[in-house]
Amino acid sequence: MVQRMEIFDSASRPRPCGSTRRLRLILSALIATTAAHQASADDWPQWQGKNRDAVSAESGLLQQWPEGGPPLAWRIDNLGGGDSAPAVVGGKIYGMSNREGKEIVWAISEENGSPVWSTELGDAVEQRMPQSKEGPGGTPTVDGDHLFVIGMGGRVACLQLADGKRVWERQLVDDFGGQVPPWSFRESALVDGDHVICTPGGPEATMVALDKKTGETVWKSVLTVEATSNAGPGGGPPAFGRPGGGPGSPRPEGSPRPEGSPPPGGGPGGFGPRPGGPGGFGPGAGGPRPGGPGGPPPREGAGNSGGNFVQPQTAPPPQQPGQREPGQGGPPPQGENAQRPGGGGFGGRGGFGGRGGFGGGRFGRGGPRPAAAYSSAIAIDFQGERQYVQITAKALIGVSAKDGSVLWQYTAPANAMGINCSTPIYHDGILFAASAYGNGGGAIKLIKKDDGSYDYEELYFTSSMQNHHGGMIVVDGALYGANGGNGGGIMTGIDFETGDVLWKDRGGPKGAVAYADGRLYLRGEDGPIVLMEPSKEEYIERGRFDQPDRTSSKAWAHPVIANGKLYIRDQDLLLCYDIQAK
Repeated sequence: MVQRMEIFDSASRPRPCGSTRRLRLILSALIATTAAHQASADDWPQWQGKNRDAVSAESGLLQQWPEGGPPLAWRIDNLGGGDSAPAVVGGKIYGMSNREGKEIVWAISEENGSPVWSTELGDAVEQRMPQSKEGPGGTPTVDGDHLFVIGMGGRVACLQLADGKRVWERQLVDDFGGQVPPWSFRESALVDGDHVICTPGGPEATMVALDKKTGETVWKSVLTVEATSNAGPGGGPPAFGRPGGGPGSPRPEGSPRPEGSPPPGGGPGGFGPRPGGPGGFGPGAGGPRPGGPGGPPPREGAGNSGGNFVQPQTAPPPQQPGQREPGQGGPPPQGENAQRPGGGGFGGRGGFGGRGGFGGGRFGRGGPRPAAAYSSAIAIDFQGERQYVQITAKALIGVSAKDGSVLWQYTAPANAMGINCSTPIYHDGILFAASAYGNGGGAIKLIKKDDGSYDYEELYFTSSMQNHHGGMIVVDGALYGANGGNGGGIMTGIDFETGDVLWKDRGGPKGAVAYADGRLYLRGEDGPIVLMEPSKEEYIERGRFDQPDRTSSKAWAHPVIANGKLYIRDQDLLLCYDIQAK
């Protein structure tokens, strides 16, 4: 139950009457008419707005923030935990939270944040990884009179917009054999025509289309990465450096990669799967199996490869005391087993992961690795064919909207750990996707052959856009986003067509971005909220402020811009700022 709400407004006044009231009504109408020409109201009905590109069509907004930031219109507390960014439609705001042991969907008033309804999806899902475990990360998708949500454990539900009543529900794990990723399902459902698109990530259903009225299955799609030319050896994620632990083959920044070659990076020792040999990063001798105790990381020069052990540029998030990384079978062995080659975790043969390493099944405990990552799909049209583009744990893929067939796969943007979070971008005929953990971003142009099959041309791959989960935005031919993972990051601008770095500036912290009326809105994950002017020449800041009552959690909920307001969520606190120019 929401317990606290504050509205920041002018002091109450006596109600006018007679001619005074009529005059004020006339003046109000004139002001409203003038404002209508200055600002176009724009809802935010789903993840990253109407077109899933984090761009709002709003105008008439502040171009420079005053000291301390724009005025706070209202705030609401005790929404419950979670990183779910809200959707804003028709005077209501919709979001998701964990509250009192339940996973819920809620609706509040856009005017002042007062509660409208809340619906329990079921018991809150406990996530083993410590980061972002407070609650759901997906944004509700509003379509007509209904909204669609995906919970942390894979509940997919359709609710009535008016009262939150459940219409239908499916389960990605139970119904489709989906596998819950280590940080839970974070996807926001895509509604396209009569379809609801989501990503179970199971061996027989990488993606599925559901009938939005009934929830019945329309089609299931299966991803087979082994068929792609730039997959790592053995069909795994792309290798970093040469297979077998040899030195890497860096390319000039922004230059095209030769067809079939692995992504850039790698020093001696490699950073990618190689069959059977020690010293790599990923499946080692014998392939994945349920993890037993693992030894310490290989010493420099250890193993038959003759190379060094190469750590990811950005390691997985630190664990809570007593909690193990995915793939670790137990604490480092003691006594006679201290020098034993690792059967799981950081251990002996196979380097990071060894046998049954990072991601062998759920949390590395054997079985297939989840194919679902943490991204949300987009819909595109290419040469008369509708497709859904999604970055999975293994590849950026295009799936036919008609029957779910996989049309093409591009593995380079998917990092070797399967932690791919940012939504793909389709702009001016170019597809771009990126991930962190020592990887980067790649741009391709699709090619439709005479027989109807697809190929692609890689325009460039850049290690200077290792976008973690804050997203990226294209404005006037430049792509803006944070380059960096768990160790922090730096705002970066690159040329969208060539991949050339335009600038990097530590004044812009790592965080999530949105765009409206000629300005970028950056929500720093450690606290600051920044207004930026897009520029190909340099980083230009037009104001910043710190929110009140900042929690100790990373601020991973993306900023939302709707109807002249900026919404900032910090777990159970939602702040509404008035950003209209006066």
